[in-house]
Amino acid sequence: MKQHRQKLAVIQTFPNFIDSALNLLVYPLASAFAFIFIYPLFSKFAFQYWSLQQVKLKQIKIRIENETPLTVEKAREIRQKLSSLQSEFHDELNERELEIENLKAKVDSMQVENEQLQKKIGQAKNRYSTELSPNGFSNMKENEESKVSQQNLDLLVFENDDSDKIEAFFRTMVDAGLPISPQDIERLSGLNSIRVENTIDRLNQLGVVQIDDTMPGEFLVSLTKTGKNFALRHGYA
Repeated sequence: MKQHRQKLAVIQTFPNFIDSALNLLVYPLASAFAFIFIYPLFSKFAFQYWSLQQVKLKQIKIRIENETPLTVEKAREIRQKLSSLQSEFHDELNERELEIENLKAKVDSMQVENEQLQKKIGQAKNRYSTELSPNGFSNMKENEESKVSQQNLDLLVFENDDSDKIEAFFRTMVDAGLPISPQDIERLSGLNSIRVENTIDRLNQLGVVQIDDTMPGEFLVSLTKTGKNFALRHGYA
């Protein structure tokens, strides 16, 4: 009995007609139908969903990065502007470098001029240091005072007098050489006695002439150092 069952089991392992039909015809046709008609539908919906998610993802990225998609023309225009700006930048940089070199040259020239000026100032200080020293300043002051006093003396000597009469008076005094009396001055110069006496008194007050009393009622007149310098300065001697 057991042997018969084993034989039946072995017989059942071989496919029958129905199994062969299912395996060879029905199942392949069903798979082909599903692949041709059903699979594209699911693929279509899956692709649409994927595309929609990609669009949303790109919008989110644009919103986060705050960028706008560029067209080819816009990108080309931006590249051209960038190239132009770079060229302008290099040109401007070269101009600035040239200006810097020119300024450096001017600074060097000004430094040389400054050194020369400082040298001249030092020489001027050395030259005038002696004049501005106490002794030098005193000499300058004396020279200025002497010049002023000479000018004032000229004004006082010629005050209210004709230059011809003053010249006649001084030439008479210079020609005499020695102290001379008013009478001799009157005789030699051709001036009247009043003019001679007035001139003697005024010039005596100015320190141009000095009066030497010889005896009561008589005196002699002679030129002082100031008077001699006055005569030399005006060409009377």
